[in-house]
Amino acid sequence: MMLNLIEVAVGAKIRLTDGTVAEVVDNPGDGQWLVIATDGGEELVHAQDVAGLAEDDID
Repeated sequence: MMLNLIEVAVGAKIRLTDGTVAEVVDNPGDGQWLVIATDGGEELVHAQDVAGLAEDDID
């Protein structure tokens, strides 16, 4: 199931396809892009690079 990026709130933790966990710092609401913060700083990521919410990995 694909994550609907329009619904991802600022402050949510997401997991990228490369395994990186990042915090959403801005969501332009277009369903395609999120601005995330990692140890390397802030960056823009596309929907195809988002694996899901990091909280979904917690059992």
